[in-house]
Amino acid sequence: MMQLIQRHSMQSEKSNKPGQQPLHIQSGSSNHAKISKELGDLTLELKQLMGEELQGLGMSDLMKLEKLVETGLSRVGKTKESELMEENARLKQEANQAEIGKCKKWDGARNSAESITNSHQDLAHRPDEDSDTSLKLGLPFSNGN
Repeated sequence: MMQLIQRHSMQSEKSNKPGQQPLHIQSGSSNHAKISKELGDLTLELKQLMGEELQGLGMSDLMKLEKLVETGLSRVGKTKESELMEENARLKQEANQAEIGKCKKWDGARNSAESITNSHQDLAHRPDEDSDTSLKLGLPFSNGN
């Protein structure tokens, strides 16, 4: 028990000294410093990739950046090409469907015209007595005169 009290009092004395922090705060500060530095480095790298901060780059860094840009551009080109090919195929299919629909309508109209022509021809072959439009000559109409 005495040892525990002595350790506690020694720790308190150490923390009361100016310029010195307790152990758990010191480790937190060093972690914070590491994380801050890493964040700064990553921010700079991102800015360099975005083309904002290129002054500090050496030749090898610029070549790496160029390679990254070329790779990204290649991927964009392949993706765009794929999308255009798919859209082209879809539009061709729609055009074929429209053409088929147009042909069906034309065939339907032609068949309809043929049936009208055939029905007129059938009417033309009927005898006049069956026709409502034929005139029959009969006795003259007398008005009682």
